[in-house]
Amino acid sequence: MYLPTVFAVVSTLLSTFGAFAQLTAYDSFSSAPGNLAGAASTTPPDVWPQASNVWVLGDGTTNAQAQVSSGSLVSPTVPLQTNGNQASISAVNGSQIAAFRNLNSGSYNSADVGGYWISFLLNPGSNNSGISLFDSTTGNEQIFFGTLGSGSGVGNLGIRTVGGRSTNADSIANTGLSAVSGFTYLIVVSITASSYAIYANPTDVSGMVAPGGSSASVDQFLVPFSFDSIRMGTLANQTSPASSAIDEFRLGTSLASVVPVPEPSVWALTTIACVALFLRKRHRIVGLTRSREATKG
Repeated sequence: MYLPTVFAVVSTLLSTFGAFAQLTAYDSFSSAPGNLAGAASTTPPDVWPQASNVWVLGDGTTNAQAQVSSGSLVSPTVPLQTNGNQASISAVNGSQIAAFRNLNSGSYNSADVGGYWISFLLNPGSNNSGISLFDSTTGNEQIFFGTLGSGSGVGNLGIRTVGGRSTNADSIANTGLSAVSGFTYLIVVSITASSYAIYANPTDVSGMVAPGGSSASVDQFLVPFSFDSIRMGTLANQTSPASSAIDEFRLGTSLASVVPVPEPSVWALTTIACVALFLRKRHRIVGLTRSREATKG
């Protein structure tokens, strides 16, 4: 009577742990508020391929800042699990700023079997605010996800790719969703050998439903590209002061690993299972007691 419930709980929990195991990197910016340079979130649930790698600042000026700020950004659509704090990137007129964190000494490739999923929260303060996959060996930005600052769809959320194309010309994929300063967006990205796709504010991550034209993809002339680090910030010169915030960066090999949402059913089943196991144990104890009493009689 109780065993099917127990098996259901075990199956569900194993599925949940399996999704966590598919998580390659997660930074919730849980370090203490202050300078982002030198910071590294490594306390679980945060995970990083090489934990000793910290955030370092790249191009920028003395008037540009990258900070860890208190509090987490909140997903405007699905109830994304959040932890820690957030990264704040500020640039003044004529400046740009980028922060880098190496994944590990090896590299990853867009053509790796199964591909990769990425998610992060973005509160854009300017165009060209977002996250890139970067190759530190060549010094090249491979692909960018965030607020477009050139080509078609300037000011909208989308993809800009260089390293993943057969030419050096930027290729743009525009979601059609305007990035409004002061608002937070959930960005989910899928990278495979045959397609790079971005979903902005998806409403159903189980099927990646994104109504309103808020998804886009690059599907032609793709060539594999390598990356070994994450680059984030305001990635082009600004004509006016701007501040952006980024939070909850995740890289994994499954959608479930990068968009974890609370599962009330898991905890409900766990509670039921515990009660079932208690009742089962109690039933056995009562049965044994009655059996002994009957024997004595």
